[in-house]
Amino acid sequence: MRTLNRLSFGVALATLAAGCLVTRPLNAQSPAVIGVSADDTCGGRTAAASLGSAIQDRLPDAMVMTDPPANVDLAVRVAWTGPAPCRAHLDAGETSATLDLPADADAATLDEAASRVAWLADVVADTPVDTPVDAPADDASSDSPTLAGDPLTAPPAAPVVPVGLSVIPGINAPGDADETAIRRLSFTLFGSRTYGLDGFEFGLLWNHETHDVRGLQLAGVLNLVEGDVRAAQVSAGVNWVRGELRGVQFASGLNVAGDVRGVQWSGGVNVADHVRGAQFGVVNVAKTSTASIGLLNIMTEEPVYGLAWFDSDGFLRAGIQHGSDYFRTTLFAGATPAGSTRRWTAGGGFVGRIPIRDAYIELDLLASAIGVIGDTPTITVVDAGDEATVTVDRIDALAQARITAGYAFGRVAVFGGIAQNALFTQSEQHDLPWDSASPIDLGGNEPSYAFLWPSFYAGVRF
Repeated sequence: MRTLNRLSFGVALATLAAGCLVTRPLNAQSPAVIGVSADDTCGGRTAAASLGSAIQDRLPDAMVMTDPPANVDLAVRVAWTGPAPCRAHLDAGETSATLDLPADADAATLDEAASRVAWLADVVADTPVDTPVDAPADDASSDSPTLAGDPLTAPPAAPVVPVGLSVIPGINAPGDADETAIRRLSFTLFGSRTYGLDGFEFGLLWNHETHDVRGLQLAGVLNLVEGDVRAAQVSAGVNWVRGELRGVQFASGLNVAGDVRGVQWSGGVNVADHVRGAQFGVVNVAKTSTASIGLLNIMTEEPVYGLAWFDSDGFLRAGIQHGSDYFRTTLFAGATPAGSTRRWTAGGGFVGRIPIRDAYIELDLLASAIGVIGDTPTITVVDAGDEATVTVDRIDALAQARITAGYAFGRVAVFGGIAQNALFTQSEQHDLPWDSASPIDLGGNEPSYAFLWPSFYAGVRF
């Protein structure tokens, strides 16, 4: 990875310092607004979010927007475009700089580029407007950032009001705390529609921001943000962010966001683009995710792996595995291809993963049903007044805790490990466990026993 040319940046940014004297000052009441975008050649919205995050770390008091609308007044607009080699174009008023920034820039390179953006934003914020100075063109070499005039024509930044109260959208107090303002403290009786938030907001029913939010949002039904969020959102119903979320969403029903750097926690469904963090919910949907933990996890840009393995108890199983980087779910079925008693099995479970370059370690919790091929299961229902008992005969339950080690050759991997088995059955005599495994009487009205024993397995993922 090549580093940014420090000398070239110094020349270009020194030139920009003079050129920025013709730039409009930031609204003194408003946080500096910096917009970052990247085309698909240079990584798209994910790359823009990474660069924006580095800028945000450098400027914690600024408002950094990914893919900002064209009508937003920006202190600095950063456009990361191709074709290769990709470059970052920094626009500040009537001057601009072009910086070489590869599409696969690492964290150190992004941080160095962010430091240039932060420096430029400080220059713009501190520059007076009544002493224009023409920007000289000192260095025209191909290795140096280039300068060009391209003034922005955005409207003035939104005003900031300390406190705002909304009854419904359009009925606000004080009068300037309307949908054109950024609020520090915001309170909503029924519903609100404001420009943005930089602080705390509570809404009895819903909160609606048309641009970015920083701080904490609480709502009885809905938090809706059309821009980016650097905040915690808490709702008894739905949180919905159309831009990037950098923070936490808690909802009893539904969380929706673009790219996420943080946590989505829902009693129902979480939906996001790319997640660098975690999702906790009954159903989690994302393009990619570090860790999505739920009963159903759908990663639209992650592969569905096939599995096949054989264990020391004689079972040959095949199944699928799908999920996020650190947590996956699996479904499988199998049978004993040999032996005096032929058995079938079907089940599923959860897989915690620890990737180590091409190798990995997995911690599995699996549950499955086991029966004898040819036997017909019987279901008995006993109604004893207020209580009903359902008994399934000729089907046993097997729980397994496994430790797996594997090594991947691209998509294909080989793996093996050890499992601790717990078989729950109605039979005191069973030929599946090892001979040394003794039945444990679980008591109850019906015969119920447990067998504990270890086993070994090996297989292939494809």
